[in-house]
Amino acid sequence: MTEHMYLIGGQVERARARAQRGAGRTAVVTALASLLASAAGCDGLTSIGGVNGTGGAAVSFGIGGAPGTGGALAGPRCTGADCSKVTAVAAGWYHTCALMADATMRCWGNNYGGMLGVASGSATVPTPVPGLSGIARIYADYTGTSAQLDDGSVLMWGANHNGQLGDGTTEGREQPAAALPFAVRELAMGEYHACALLAGGTVSCWGLNIDGQLGDGTTTERHSPTAVTGLSGVEHIDAGDMHTCALLAGGAVSCWGLYESVKGSGTGLGPNELQPWPVPGLAGVAQLADGGGHQCVAFHDGTASCWGRNDHGQLGNGSNLPQDRPTAVPGLTGVTQIGAGDDHVCVLLAGGTVSCWGSNKYGQLGDGTKTDRATPAPVAGLTGVVQLSLGATHSCAVTSAGELYCWGDEFAYIGGGANGDRTSPQRIAF
Repeated sequence: MTEHMYLIGGQVERARARAQRGAGRTAVVTALASLLASAAGCDGLTSIGGVNGTGGAAVSFGIGGAPGTGGALAGPRCTGADCSKVTAVAAGWYHTCALMADATMRCWGNNYGGMLGVASGSATVPTPVPGLSGIARIYADYTGTSAQLDDGSVLMWGANHNGQLGDGTTEGREQPAAALPFAVRELAMGEYHACALLAGGTVSCWGLNIDGQLGDGTTTERHSPTAVTGLSGVEHIDAGDMHTCALLAGGAVSCWGLYESVKGSGTGLGPNELQPWPVPGLAGVAQLADGGGHQCVAFHDGTASCWGRNDHGQLGNGSNLPQDRPTAVPGLTGVTQIGAGDDHVCVLLAGGTVSCWGSNKYGQLGDGTKTDRATPAPVAGLTGVVQLSLGATHSCAVTSAGELYCWGDEFAYIGGGANGDRTSPQRIAF
């Protein structure tokens, strides 16, 4: 079975998930604040909430970058051609969505389960999601897509065979529909589960729970939001394929779910964590990046650490040996955003450039090759970046000019269709 066969769908089987687990990467993005709004020719955006930046940039988001606290966006947001500029990107498994300067969104790629928000087939070019406006954040994962509106309400659509849309059913949706009974500060979407950060600093999760990724002390699948046990004071959340992590006040981190992702043995042996488990030795964390079987964090001082599986060098420490505790990425400084795909990691640096490491089977590192890298390698020819989002096997970046560039797996329909993997950034036309 190849990775691409996941798109056929059906119920999740534990053996299949173990054999070839993918990040189904949640890409949590936010309508950018005044820096990007100004560059896009907009009248300005009111910030949705505090930014989990690690220093060095006025706006700093990552894969799971900036937790919001509610609020409304100012308008009018843009005029004329400026409305076709991109303010944020969310990369899913084989689809990608862009948040536009006029607070609408466009998606393209595979349309399994209707995750593009339209009933028709796959789209090779950015296609508007009908009936949506006033969007503050967008999210994409393996089987679905979500939009968080100005008031904190959430719309979700796509496949729903494990209840991952959170609407109390297992019926898929091909169009955006209200999903949650409450407003949220932030959403995190994993492979077949999702979680919401609420205004009081608590977290609720729903969907597949075979590895305890919902954090409620059980392995019972939930079709509507269920509180994570014993968790409070949360500032930010992120979800990997079969695990979830929370950034707490003070910069500590707790994770739950699949053993190899949470405790970082890289072996897959040991009991899964069914409730939040404090990751030892972490303080001063600013951002989380949950990968397929690995985990990375960025610190307020601009450094980064990773742990877990390392078969493709995705820990960035120059080796292919798994690590059971957070291990610094040597020589890496000035990190302002961090994101993780299935087996690769990218960081945005203070000067607006990007470096990546890990698996490069599909060109997802963007260095012009398909050679795996166990240490950070610069993405070729990319500057002025303000936001990153990583899919399982492709990567995307938004620039201060409101342009979007993507690279990696051809099945993400980079550059107009499945016409070959892209080993260097390709501008997406709107």
